[in-house]
Order: sequence, then C-alpha cells, then structure tokens
Amino acid sequence: MKTRTTTMKLIAVVGIAIATPQTSYTQHTRSQDVNVVNTPNVNAQQGGAWSVGINPSSNTVLVASSSREPVFATQTLQVVNVFQKPMEIDLVEGQVLGYASFTVPAGKLLVIEQVSGLAFMGLVNQFPTVSFRTTANNDLAEHVLASPFPNGPLQYPVFTFGNTTAYADPGSTVELIYMRDGEGGTSELKVTFSGHYINQ
Repeated sequence: MKTRTTTMKLIAVVGIAIATPQTSYTQHTRSQDVNVVNTPNVNAQQGGAWSVGINPSSNTVLVASSSREPVFATQTLQVVNVFQKPMEIDLVEGQVLGYASFTVPAGKLLVIEQVSGLAFMGLVNQFPTVSFRTTANNDLAEHVLASPFPNGPLQYPVFTFGNTTAYADPGSTVELIYMRDGEGGTSELKVTFSGHYINQ
C-alpha cells in the first residue's frame, strides 16, 4: 500500500511538471539581424536623417516607382473618373448608315464597361447593325453590339454582350456606327456608353 501511494504521488508530480509550461529567457548583448524571407542579404544602413515617406497629417505613404522597376497599384474610382456618354444617330428616309463620335480626354485612358440602348426602325422587317470603334495601344478595334429580338413594335434593344470591356487611348476617337438593312422610313438609335477613366 505504501509503495502504491508513493507511486501515485510520483505520477502526480511528474504530471504537474509536464503540464506546466516552461519559459526560457535569454538576454543578448548585441542586436540581432532581421532577415526577410527569400532575401537574406539586405544591406540597408541609415546615414543621417532618414525618412520612409509617411505623412502623418494625411495618413499617406509615399512610394517611389520607375519605368524600370514599377510599383503596381489599383486606382480607386472617384466621381471625377466615372464616364457616361449618351449618343444618338438619326437616319432619314433613304439613308442606311450613320456615324457619331466623341474624343477621349488627353491624359485619360477610357475603360468602356457597357453600351446599351434602343434602335427604332423605320419599317417592319428592318434590322439594326450597331458597333463602335476604339483605338487602344494604337490598334483599331470594332466591337459589335447584340440586338437579338425586337422588344416592341419596330424597336430593338442593343447592348454589349457578356462581360465586355473595351479600351480607348487618351486623345483617341470613339466612333459609333449604325446601319439598317433597308432605307424606308426614318430610324433612330439611342445608346449610352458607361465606364470610367484611368489617369495616365
């Protein structure tokens, strides 16, 4: 019985010793190097007054970037960068093709996210063909709008299909093209371009 009691006390002491967390404190007499993963050889030393570019009054951090080593950032969309442009083309009796255009402001890349509107035909059995042209990186591209079925007497919805994004260079011209397959009656196209600008 005495051996059993002693064994139980010994097990209890060992259990408490194992359950108690052990902490080790070591003091270093010299400062330790800080290593960044995958870049162990960082050699940065301060010489004189040093600033990391933080402006505490506006809570901003200044970051240097160059064309050789660019820093990529996402621009937040501000009200001044939102783009929306309604356009209209009227075709008179005998006319089957019409154009309208606008110029992208200098210093701004235009991102066109959606184009939608209605084409009002002059006669039954006329069908609209609507497209717009943009220039991006000095390459001209034509984007055709969908106009699947009439949604009323002599009117067709026209719109960009799916998740379409088109770009137009700063200072370039965006041209809307409207064509119908018959010259009878008058016809009208009304569309709105929507998107945003990116400062260049």
